[in-house]
Amino acid sequence: LRYSHYALTPFPVANIDRNVLIRSSSTDFTKAAYVRNLAENTTSFALAYAELSQLGQPAPGRYGLTFDGALTRGSVSSSTILDNAYGVYLVQASSVSLTGNVVYRAGYHAVYAQNSSNIRYHGNVFVDTLNNVPALKLFSNGDVLTGNFALGNDCVGVRLQGDGALFDRNVFLANGCVGLRIYGDANLVSSNTAIHNGWRGINVNGDDNVVRGNFLFENSNTSLRVHGEGNLVSGNDVDASWGQGLRVYGDSTTVKDNVVHGLGGGWWGLGVRQGPKSGSHNGTEQGRNNIVTGNHVYDIDNTGLAVAGFNTVITKNRVHDTGSGGSGAGIRVYGRGHTVLANESYDNVGHGFKISDLSLSYSSDWRTQTEGGGGSVFSQNRAYSNTGAGFYEFDARGANVYVGNESYGNTGEGFRFTGLPPTLAGNAAHGNTGVGLRLAG
Repeated sequence: LRYSHYALTPFPVANIDRNVLIRSSSTDFTKAAYVRNLAENTTSFALAYAELSQLGQPAPGRYGLTFDGALTRGSVSSSTILDNAYGVYLVQASSVSLTGNVVYRAGYHAVYAQNSSNIRYHGNVFVDTLNNVPALKLFSNGDVLTGNFALGNDCVGVRLQGDGALFDRNVFLANGCVGLRIYGDANLVSSNTAIHNGWRGINVNGDDNVVRGNFLFENSNTSLRVHGEGNLVSGNDVDASWGQGLRVYGDSTTVKDNVVHGLGGGWWGLGVRQGPKSGSHNGTEQGRNNIVTGNHVYDIDNTGLAVAGFNTVITKNRVHDTGSGGSGAGIRVYGRGHTVLANESYDNVGHGFKISDLSLSYSSDWRTQTEGGGGSVFSQNRAYSNTGAGFYEFDARGANVYVGNESYGNTGEGFRFTGLPPTLAGNAAHGNTGVGLRLAG
């Protein structure tokens, strides 16, 4: 009989049989054989088409296959490394190349890099790393990782603490915790895939990073999370996660042209807000001076887009079909000094826009702060066919300004305001079930 099998996610096909077998003869972990490279010339150590099995001791220089010492160089290609204490251990290594290898069932880490730099990883498969540790744990700068698979590992697929790395076209699949976690600055995370990871798909912590064009699907918590200052989060597709789709804790960060959809679990689709830094970047992001533009958020069971902080530009976002879980709004805006321009919020369960000076439960209450000026400006936005009000503002302490907005076909009011009265000019409300404008002190 012949059957057709269809894969719903990317998967690697790897050959683990090699021409040469290097295996420890000892079954005592503390006495196992090991391979140790001390060469500082790249061509002096080139391991290819080998199988390394059951190697490594819990002692420096003997961890398995070790590149040991300042500026140690070499390459490993088309090899299988399995059942070792560590797959590859790099100590102060530089310009090492790992290409087309399979690292399987490492006891601690598939790759561990300590104080290394400019390591190249291409087309490798890192699978089934044990003992609840990251498959790749890298303390390294300037690394390049392209076309690798990290899948089915107990914990994190790849954890980097370093700057200036490139992650391109890698797949992080079904890892027990996070697919990719980065602590560092000026890294580029581009065109990667993160699917079915047990907590987060991709988590980036640091400043001046670029996270663009990645695809994230059915991760169990926040699919894509970025902390820091001066980051760019652009063109990512976040689909069908159980939790928040895309969360940004940032100052001076641009969040643009992302698509977030198909989320359950009662979380927001896209949140840009104040909150903690983490890892080696301690402190607090206040949600200042961000740009949120051109994002498309839909099919979310709570709020679609939530922005909190000060002086953020929120423009040309499209949010619809949110709130199916019975709470939330299409677009929620917290804080002061924002410019909210030319956004659309429609077909949501709840309000089209929900606006407040209240904080989002992190740090102090913004009502006691003067930062951000007296209020926000809402201009040329449209809210229609929502089950609540088109625009609902409550507990405003700084007078907001509404100019040239349109609210129509909503089940509630066109515009509903409580708290300090706003400034209104040139707005339109028509065809709403409730009154066009309601003001309450």
